[in-house]
Amino acid sequence: PPWRMAPRRFRRRFLRAALALLAVLVGVGMIIGLLAGGGPPGDQGPGDGERRGPAPLLAVGAGVLVVGGAATALAYRRISRPLGELLGAAERIAEGDYAVDLVPEGPRDLRMLTSSFTSMAARLAEADEQRRRFLADVTHELRTPLAILRSGIEAQIDGVHPRDDRHLQSLLDEADRLGRLVDDLHTLALADAGRIVLHRERVGVAA
Repeated sequence: PPWRMAPRRFRRRFLRAALALLAVLVGVGMIIGLLAGGGPPGDQGPGDGERRGPAPLLAVGAGVLVVGGAATALAYRRISRPLGELLGAAERIAEGDYAVDLVPEGPRDLRMLTSSFTSMAARLAEADEQRRRFLADVTHELRTPLAILRSGIEAQIDGVHPRDDRHLQSLLDEADRLGRLVDDLHTLALADAGRIVLHRERVGVAA
């Protein structure tokens, strides 16, 4: 799946960026070594050739290489993997898979981001489960009065029940029940859209 490939792609890009940064650091170190150890040949006195040869350049370049390599490896280990996993989890959520449980790793800000992301995924999973239960309940509540209405009308058409006021009233009651359910769904839709208007009026407390 794409979300499994995302962390790998991110790690490869991060590694290439880290290597490019390391190359820049080495180049800067070599320039510093040239400036520190080099100089116009005419300025070198007797015995200065050995002291001001390529040794400072090599020393500074090697130092920058060691320090930059260690910093790059540390950054790659502390940042690349957590960010790659976070990116993969984001793509999973985008595809509707909310089963995300990330372990906070890396710097403090990255750990806070990972914890917040995991909490968000848990809330999304809970909201999705509530939505599924709500749809199942609404389907059941709508199916029951519809089935009663259909069977009552068919019974009167087939002559099983007489077409009297008592049977018509039972069908009318089920129709009213359906109307109340539809009104409740409409109210929920307005509430979800933030369009419910509160109408205040005086009422009798005793009543």
